[in-house]
Parts: sequence; structure tokens; C-alpha cells
Amino acid sequence: MRVLVIGAGVIGTVYGAQLAAAGHPVSVLRHGRRTDEVARLGLVARDVVDHTSQTAPVELVPEAGAGSYDLVLISVWATQLPAVIDDLRRLSGAPALLFFGNNPTGRAALPGDLPGTVHLGFPGIGGSMADGAAEYLRLPQQPTTLQTGGGLSVAQFEAVLHSRGFAVTRTPEMDGWLAYHAVFVASVAAALSRCQGSAVELAAHRSTVRLMCRAIEEGSEPSVGLACRVSRGTCGPSTCPCCGPSPCATGRARCGHRWASGASPLTLATPARRCERSRPRS
Repeated sequence: MRVLVIGAGVIGTVYGAQLAAAGHPVSVLRHGRRTDEVARLGLVARDVVDHTSQTAPVELVPEAGAGSYDLVLISVWATQLPAVIDDLRRLSGAPALLFFGNNPTGRAALPGDLPGTVHLGFPGIGGSMADGAAEYLRLPQQPTTLQTGGGLSVAQFEAVLHSRGFAVTRTPEMDGWLAYHAVFVASVAAALSRCQGSAVELAAHRSTVRLMCRAIEEGSEPSVGLACRVSRGTCGPSTCPCCGPSPCATGRARCGHRWASGASPLTLATPARRCERSRPRS
């Protein structure tokens, strides 16, 4: 299976390295300084828990249409999607396009004229870049999540992840899952912002934990049918990070405290950095 990675940040690096380690040819679309690092170092992924590392030499390509691919892994921020759409339109053949990241509007954000087939997914890792390497950990509460179906290429991707020790789950409600996850992350980021970006301080600040949990619950209610799907456990990142579907108010507070107490800084790295950048400066 020939793979093209668009977006070589933490997610693209970690999952691209797993695919390459499993023997699949991986190319990376060239864009700016980060891919200059990839040209020198390859895709370097370090698991900070078991201290394993993968280094995958990859081919850099100047444009998406430079080759023929079976799977295109698009791991960019939702705000960066418009910039890659023209690249995707240059693809040849009919690849599986896996939009693999935080895209709260799901398919509605994507044009209908892309080549191949469109699929949605979300990674099950947290991490940050350091010296050209993605340092990451796997999130036990949030396995890699893929839309049900997807054909042979997505099935091969799932098989690679299983073989590399990554937990994977499937859901038919990927659009709802992404909407719920956006609510979850926004609520966590806001709570972290109140606690100077510290998960330890957040865990000790019970009133902020309760506020965070209420925000998650209330934020999911406007989504079309989402609250019902979440309460049945068919949608959302494990429904609740610790205690399952539809906990009572006391359960939500205990859940939020346990989640924040056990959260690694890498788990919260991206929302913490984004909320810090968005804080008003005096």
C-alpha cells in the first residue's frame, strides 16, 4: 500500500512512521521547515512510555500529484484544511482520503469534488515535537478512532496499527464523534487556561473541574442527535474519559478530577499551548 502523508506534525509523524515500519512505502508532501527536517532525519517517533523509537526514511514529494497512492493521511489542523484542498485535487487515481484530526464540522467542511473516497478518523495519541522527533504517548481513554467502512486501504491501516500495538475502535458516527471531541477539548483548554495550563492545579481545583464537566455536557446538547448517541455510548471519545456514559453530576466531577490527576503533560500539550496563545496579554 502506497501512502502519502500531508501534515508531518506529531500525528503525521507517528502514524506515518508506523506505516513505514510495517513495510508500506510512505511519502510526505513537502511544505516548509518541518519537511526540511523530515528530509534530513526521516519520520522519527519516540514513545515516552515504553521508550521505543521508530525512524523511517521517507520520500518527500513537491506536490500530491507526483505519484499514485492508495491511502492519503491528512493530519492538519481544521484551519489548515482549505490550504490543502487544491493539493488533494491534484491526486491521481482514486485513493482513500483519511482526514485524521480535529475537524469538528466533519464532512461538511470538505468539498464534494475530491478524487477517491473520503473517510474520517482521529488519532489516539498526545505529544509534541522535540529536535525533529515526535515524542508521544498512547491515550488509553481514547483509542485511535476510525469511521466504519473505508475499504481495503483503511482496513490495512487499521491492521498496521493493531500490529504495532495501537488500540483501534470503529464508529458509524464519526461526524458526531468529532463534534463531541471538539466540545471536550475546548472545555478542557478553557479549564486549563483558568489554571495557568497546569493539569495538576486543575485536578486540585474542584470547582473548575465541575465547571469543565458541565461545559462538556451542555456543549454536546446542541449537536443534532449527539447527546442521545453519547448516552448510548456509540459516539464520543469513550463517552466519558473515566466513568462511562451519562454519569451524574457527582460522577462527572469525580471523573474530571481523576482524568486531570492522571493526565500527562503530553496528553494536554496541544490544548494547553493553544489556550496559552489565545490568552490576552496585559
